[in-house]
Amino acid sequence: MASFFPAMNAFLQAVNFRFVHRRATTLLGFIVIFSLLLPATGNAQYHLMTPDAVLPYVKNTILKAHASAIAGASAKQIAAAGQHMMQPEPLPAAESIVYGPALSATKSAYDQAHFAEAAAGLSLAVASEPQNRFLLFHYARALYQTESTKPQAFDAYQKLVNDLDRENGENDSMATIDYWFLEAYWKLSTLQMDQEQWKPAAYNMARFLIGASSLSELTQNPLLYEQALGYLTECYFRLNEPEICRYYGSRTLQFFPKNQYVRPYLAHLPPITKPKKKSR
Repeated sequence: MASFFPAMNAFLQAVNFRFVHRRATTLLGFIVIFSLLLPATGNAQYHLMTPDAVLPYVKNTILKAHASAIAGASAKQIAAAGQHMMQPEPLPAAESIVYGPALSATKSAYDQAHFAEAAAGLSLAVASEPQNRFLLFHYARALYQTESTKPQAFDAYQKLVNDLDRENGENDSMATIDYWFLEAYWKLSTLQMDQEQWKPAAYNMARFLIGASSLSELTQNPLLYEQALGYLTECYFRLNEPEICRYYGSRTLQFFPKNQYVRPYLAHLPPITKPKKKSR
């Protein structure tokens, strides 16, 4: 996937899958979405946009930026993902005319785990070209890797995602996902969880899952999938949404029965109440 959007393979390898330390370390086209009330919940505030993505009920459309549907995807793939399989568009040949050499140096430093150097190499560039999404993306991911610069990473990722949402037309009824910067939704979500911003964290993690599942990344990287489902279980527990928490927790254990991360959340949910039978 490295040829499709920035360093996705490196991101997938770098995600820390130890759940105890979960966050210390990963043509615009409409698609037809099935929108269902959560099974047996009656929760009208949220609905399923894909099997892995619960979104606010008002979000009834998804717009996918910088990606197109794969015509040859099998019916099985589409059914499993709950959406069309996608292919990101090629990245621009030049991501910055002025700061191309600095960006190349930052990517090289990042690959060598010289994260402070990678971030420093783009500090002037992002100040000079504040609307350049590629510079901001690589600056944010370098900041993310060092604990002391996580607050700066949060600001950078928040600005990036806000800019993408505005550029791609995000609104009350439409969720947007930019495939060139898919990693940003994941990382912003984890930083929002660290700040206990559970609602936007859940939304951004769901956007990441929609994109990743349409690229078959989740089947190729099951640990990433397990972690994302676990995080969503926690988010909805914190949001006092027991039905959705149970949905994600049960889905986690369905695919990853040895998972221990979600069990405490499920154990503290209220029991499922059966509807009372009407008296005759």
